[in-house]
Amino acid sequence: LPIFDSITFSNLDLGRYLVVETRAPKNVSTKIESFLIDLPRTSENGEGWDYDVTVYPKNITIYGNVTLTHTNEQNEPLAGATWKLEKKASNGDWTQYDGIDILTTNADGQITIENLEKGDYRLVQNSVIDGYIMDKTAVKNFTIDLENTNKNLTAKSEKLNIQKYVKNGQGEYTNTLGAFTTDRLTWKTKADIAEIISKMGKYTITEKIPEELIVKQDSIKIYGVDENGNETLLQNNCYSKNITNEQLKIDFNTESLVGYKNVVITYDTVFYIEVIDSGEYEISASLEYTDEINSNGTSVGTYKTNEAKAKTHTGMVKIFKTDINGNPLERAQFKIATSEENAKNGVFVKNIENFDLVAESSQEGYADFEGLKFGEDGQNASDAQSEYWIVEVVAPSEKYSLLGKPKKVLVNSNSSENMINIINKEKFKLPLTGGKLNIIFFVLGVSAVVLAIIRFKKKEEVKE
Repeated sequence: LPIFDSITFSNLDLGRYLVVETRAPKNVSTKIESFLIDLPRTSENGEGWDYDVTVYPKNITIYGNVTLTHTNEQNEPLAGATWKLEKKASNGDWTQYDGIDILTTNADGQITIENLEKGDYRLVQNSVIDGYIMDKTAVKNFTIDLENTNKNLTAKSEKLNIQKYVKNGQGEYTNTLGAFTTDRLTWKTKADIAEIISKMGKYTITEKIPEELIVKQDSIKIYGVDENGNETLLQNNCYSKNITNEQLKIDFNTESLVGYKNVVITYDTVFYIEVIDSGEYEISASLEYTDEINSNGTSVGTYKTNEAKAKTHTGMVKIFKTDINGNPLERAQFKIATSEENAKNGVFVKNIENFDLVAESSQEGYADFEGLKFGEDGQNASDAQSEYWIVEVVAPSEKYSLLGKPKKVLVNSNSSENMINIINKEKFKLPLTGGKLNIIFFVLGVSAVVLAIIRFKKKEEVKE
């Protein structure tokens, strides 16, 4: 029979009837017990008979509520994720629940559904914010029945990040570092690993290397890091590595990363002296990974993170060597020190062969010191600066005097645009040779000496 709020049986013969509930509404937990009805039956006042009888059997109904709380890996609410509600049919198939459209998590990361009839349900992720991994295989199943009328479910989505560092002289990692072009620098990349990494089809780290830096391939090390910070060197079968002049790319076997919280890559670089110039040199790293896993477990999407960056910078000093009249002087040689004390003691900055770094003025009077470290560790190049002292070690020629004392200069990101003028003065000359006037003075001087000797002898004769 059809199910109504009320039902009527008409034109019944007089007698006793058994009423049986054959099918109950969806939200009924148990059917009513069967009962007897007599036609007619005694009226309520007991003075007559009722031939039209109304009864009010009552079912015990069940309506359930469910709340889903969706968070990120830091257990912070994840707003804007969408889910769909499905109910299990009698044949075992799952279909979207009638009357409920796509559900979206609120500012608290929650979805609440009320007045659900009894049955088996599941919540399936439909979408998530960019960068967060959506795993459609991780459905949230629940049942509404007499003993389960209020359900609280949780879900978590992960978003992976990547970081880039360069090591300073104290063994600490920073994002920016001043360096000499003779330095060998160590770089570090650290990337998150998802808890569901085994389900992910792609996990690739790509690093962009400027042409001024050369990666020492034998220095590349790759580690898996557990939740306690313990590092394990990964074997070659855990990844494939491809390196060119300006890129390092590592594709990981995701199964090999199970159990780790992070992956860490370290390597060393040296400066490519043939192309180096004073300036800022940046290495960037990005992570590309599976961000959607389909209901059948296949990877169907990828996400690429923003580039994480670390930088090193070098500076320079530009010298213009002239005489007092501003004329350029060539072949003057200079050395440079990191402090005034070092300059006075002859302790100078070294070149790549570990000899003192020397700058010699050209025919136009120019001399440069390139590849100088400046600033404190962690300072951006635009905010950093350091003092140096220049010492002239060879004058332009014999007639010029050397610079009297070390000259202080400031090295920063703008020093390549500023010229330091160093002036040489000619040595003081005694009028000893050359010209008629000098000959006359010479003759007069000799004559005076001769006259003095003669007078001295005459005095001696008088005494005798």
